[in-house]
Amino acid sequence: MRRELPGEPTAEGDAERRLEEFLGRYGPLLRRAVQAACPRALSRQVDDIEQEARIRLWRALRAETTIQDPASYLYRVAVTATIDAVRRARARPEDPAPDERLDEAPRGDASDPERDAQARQVTNAVDRAAARLSHDRRRAVLLHLQGFNVAEIARLIGGTHARARNLAYRGLADLRRALAEDGITR
Repeated sequence: MRRELPGEPTAEGDAERRLEEFLGRYGPLLRRAVQAACPRALSRQVDDIEQEARIRLWRALRAETTIQDPASYLYRVAVTATIDAVRRARARPEDPAPDERLDEAPRGDASDPERDAQARQVTNAVDRAAARLSHDRRRAVLLHLQGFNVAEIARLIGGTHARARNLAYRGLADLRRALAEDGITR
C-alpha cells in the first residue's frame, strides 16, 4: 500500500463514490474474508465486523490511499477488523455465551488437533510454494484457492476471462511442481 502525496483534501462525497465503486466490485470478497476470519463465538457479529471493515476502507479512500492489490488489501482490513472485535469481546467476557471460545479456529472443526496440525502444515507448505510463483499467477492461484471462479478472478485482477483462466491453470501447475519439489504429493 502506498500513500499518494496529499493535494487538496478529497471531498467526503468523492470518498463515498469511490467506496461504492470499490464495494460494488469487491464487496463479496470482503464479506467472504470476514466470514473466514471470524471465530464461531463471534458468528452473530459478522455484519458488525463487516461494517467496521467498510468504515476502515472508507477512511483509507478518504485519506487518498492508493490500493495496489485490492484483494490483499481487503483481506488485511477484514482480518484486522475481526481481530479487533475478538479483542473487544475478550475485554468484555460476559458478552459471548459461556460455552463458546474466542480462541477457536475460524469455522473449522477443532475436535481433532492432529488433523488441525496437519492442515496447518499443508497450508504453510502451499504458502511457501505459492511465494515462488510469478506475481500474476500467484494472485490467480490464491484467489482460486479461496473459492473464486474464473470470472471473479478476471474481475479482481482486471483482466480478461481467458487471461484469468490461463493464469490460474498455469499457476496451479506451477504450484503442483513447487509442492512436488518440496516433497509434498497427493
